[in-house]
Amino acid sequence: MVVWPLAWRAKYLTDHRTTRDGSLSRRRRIALVKHLDDLELLRLIYDLETTEPGVLFSGYTLMERAFPLPDRDPQNDSRQLAHELLLARHAELLTFVERNTGQRFNLPSESYNWLQQIGEFALTIKGRDRALGRVMVVPLEDPAHDDGRMILGSTLEEIGRAVGDSCTEAQLPRFLSESGIPVDSVSFTVTGDKWEYCARVMEALLEGSSAARRILRQFIGHWLSDQLQASPSDRVRRRVVELLARQGWRVEEGVLVIGPMATADASVVAPLYRDARTDSLHANIRQVAEPYLDSGHPEVAISEAFKAVNKRVQQLTKLDLDGEKLINAATGGDSPPIRFGDLDTETGRNRQTGYRLILTGVTRAIRNPNSHELFRPLDEVEAFELLGLASMLMRRLDSAIVSTAEPS
Repeated sequence: MVVWPLAWRAKYLTDHRTTRDGSLSRRRRIALVKHLDDLELLRLIYDLETTEPGVLFSGYTLMERAFPLPDRDPQNDSRQLAHELLLARHAELLTFVERNTGQRFNLPSESYNWLQQIGEFALTIKGRDRALGRVMVVPLEDPAHDDGRMILGSTLEEIGRAVGDSCTEAQLPRFLSESGIPVDSVSFTVTGDKWEYCARVMEALLEGSSAARRILRQFIGHWLSDQLQASPSDRVRRRVVELLARQGWRVEEGVLVIGPMATADASVVAPLYRDARTDSLHANIRQVAEPYLDSGHPEVAISEAFKAVNKRVQQLTKLDLDGEKLINAATGGDSPPIRFGDLDTETGRNRQTGYRLILTGVTRAIRNPNSHELFRPLDEVEAFELLGLASMLMRRLDSAIVSTAEPS
């Protein structure tokens, strides 16, 4: 006896066609048996529980009932069935036993062999209610969580690169499967670059059923919330959150859900722009400022940046001085240790005087107040303007003509 899923039964009654010999046409048979979703699978198992319970002791026999002859394709059909079984178990709709626990199967390519090692299928109360239509379980179709909008491929690539960089090639499949992604979606052979492998796994979930989309949203949300074994750096987290916010996604209680499209605040530098500006700073300035920018203390970053400029002048001149005295000794006079141009020309002398006054000015107006008084709160726009000034001065010092000062 063949038990048809309810959706298939209706399609069979309305769409069947016969050939001259009375058999169903091949085109129409394929239309009947090649579509299996989670609801149809649960209804099939529910029917089998009451009519042929013995079938549920074997995954292979369940496949025979789900995909009847003559158009059964064991390789492709087993992959589809394995995929839906794992999703249903992950959603706590179904339980089954894997008998050969010591053997690892590389799903989906070994789905056919895997089905022969599993059995004893049983619907949970939640799964039986869904099969009977007593409870509508559609958390991903709730507009408050997921309205079907896409996550851009470029965003999945950013996530894939970060995840790939955190794991070795051998660790990567295990990390993904232990992070909640069904094993049939995770090939244990990494092909191509690690980031491409990660992106392919996420894209497949995004293009799958609502249950698959939920798994992807949980994975991204948990990853951004530091709930997995590997987490993104602060910079990567900001970048990904910014990208998702522009697409109308946000993290809520460790899960990615839909939200309003992000709008810019003039006093806050967008994370992507912040990272680009940080990267453009002089290496010495970036090294001392970046930790404080990442932790949300831009005023400390400014103080450390101008301390670094002062220290650079000391290193170049070997002068045992500090602050304004150091700047005047290093850049003033007829033959200063640090020269920003040819002092035999008017242009060179003007340049020398200009940079001396700038260095003296930032020492008086920025470095000294920060060293002796409480920090004045800064927004990020002003902070990056000052960091740009410190970076410019550091580059001028790099290109200056330097001679060691005579001991005083």
